[in-house]
Amino acid sequence: MQLRDMPVSEMLRTKQAYVSRRVAALSSVQFGPDFAPRVGTVRFETVGDGGCRVCIAGSAQYTGDDPEIRRHVEEDGEDTAIAVRPNFDSAWSRAQKVLHVPQPTKAPAARRTAPKTRSGPSGKPRASTAGLNLNSIATLEATLSSRVLGQRKAVEAVVGALRRRVLLGADPERPRPVANLLFAGPSGVGKTEVARLIGSELFGKSGAFVRIDCNELFERHMAAKLIGSPPGYVGYGDDNGLLVRPLRKHRTGVILLDEVEKAHPSIFTTVLFSLLGNGSVRDAGKSTPVDATGFIVVMTSNAGTGHDRVRKVGFGAAGGDGALQESVHASLARKMPPEVFGRLDDIVVFNTIAADTAAAILRHECKRIAGQFGRGQASVTLVVDDGCIPLLLRAAQPRLPFEGARSLHRTVRRKVVDPAVQALLLTPGARRLRAVVRDGRIVVRPEDV
Repeated sequence: MQLRDMPVSEMLRTKQAYVSRRVAALSSVQFGPDFAPRVGTVRFETVGDGGCRVCIAGSAQYTGDDPEIRRHVEEDGEDTAIAVRPNFDSAWSRAQKVLHVPQPTKAPAARRTAPKTRSGPSGKPRASTAGLNLNSIATLEATLSSRVLGQRKAVEAVVGALRRRVLLGADPERPRPVANLLFAGPSGVGKTEVARLIGSELFGKSGAFVRIDCNELFERHMAAKLIGSPPGYVGYGDDNGLLVRPLRKHRTGVILLDEVEKAHPSIFTTVLFSLLGNGSVRDAGKSTPVDATGFIVVMTSNAGTGHDRVRKVGFGAAGGDGALQESVHASLARKMPPEVFGRLDDIVVFNTIAADTAAAILRHECKRIAGQFGRGQASVTLVVDDGCIPLLLRAAQPRLPFEGARSLHRTVRRKVVDPAVQALLLTPGARRLRAVVRDGRIVVRPEDV
């Protein structure tokens, strides 16, 4: 295979092998006229802390006048080294020039989605806004609007922050994550779901979704759960950090810090300060920084949305979201250090669930449950009449200000799913069920097709 004819996918596989196994090779490569023989193997090896050495394996002779290659030949003696560079990308460019491979005038289609890279603090290639473009942001906005109901302002704020980063690009002088976002608001309004959708829509299976429950980080020493155990402690050198381990394996993705206000204050200064400000986290076990510039950092918080506050601005309250935003900002400012609070790109406040939004969520949940019945072992068609929605909403209303959409899901399970399962057990041959209102309550009964 000639290097000039190599598909981009083969080059990317070579790069991935180099990053993961530390050594990569390309066989049957066509050399330039200054090499004899003209066909051989090009090997990429690591040098020092993340550096890359490119050499031609075997006894190939070099007859050209390139001073760098001649110096490496005199020093090494065996393999003909053609470049020593600080990372794979610059070494690849050098190999293309030395082996007389013309640079393509137009990037192939497969390369448009390949991440742009540069050397990170640990020497590995650093991803900037990999996987992000205006088309993917537009797709994300449509997905969030259809999946997370009643949060139009929050969706616009999230999409606006990501679109701003795509248009402005990354600042090479100030490396940092793609975006530092904090989602605040009552429980059950879609904060975690938005973070999951961002990861799946923008990065798919190629990116990582790292969820860290900050409820488990309530003591000072629990920072070791994120960055690994320091020297002299149990677990040192085991690469067991919940945060640094996925960052080493993936170059892009979403880091979700759930209920961040419940973490010990030392977590903010030992981990989040560096993560939000520099786009890197120092691995305590290896004493090396781990790059996180290709990640979107999302933190969620219930601060400022306690029961007293929710009762004032909760279900059915008018004009309460402005007061909720003020309460959230004031509470977060008290709980987070100023140096961390100031590194947030945006604080997105999720509104409480209004009555019309709750009704729409109930209709969506009933459709989802009906789909589950149709795909299940019984393969039953379930129909829920529109008249059931007000009764479901009334049953969920007492817990809605405190639990959000979770109370709606629980009500549907209790009022619709459980009676439907009971009806199937009593009439095994039924192929169609209908939920209707009878005498002020919801009844699920079999129905002839």
